[in-house]
Amino acid sequence: MKSFISTRGRRKFDREWKEHGGCIECKRGTGEDLYLHPLFPPLRVNGRRESVPACLITRLNRILRTEASNDPQFS
Repeated sequence: MKSFISTRGRRKFDREWKEHGGCIECKRGTGEDLYLHPLFPPLRVNGRRESVPACLITRLNRILRTEASNDPQFS
């Protein structure tokens, strides 16, 4: 089981998000990124910001918890 993340740089977070089934779309001209995942509604985030917003960290932690609870190794 991977440990839950707290605050990391944006690049590491984006890599984790994509590894767990997420998708990131850049909105041209607005400077915003759209974070998509089948479990959650889309979320717009300031793409120029280097830190990761708390709402995204919460969503990724929920995904990690769900995967851990469905893993037969930990049951």
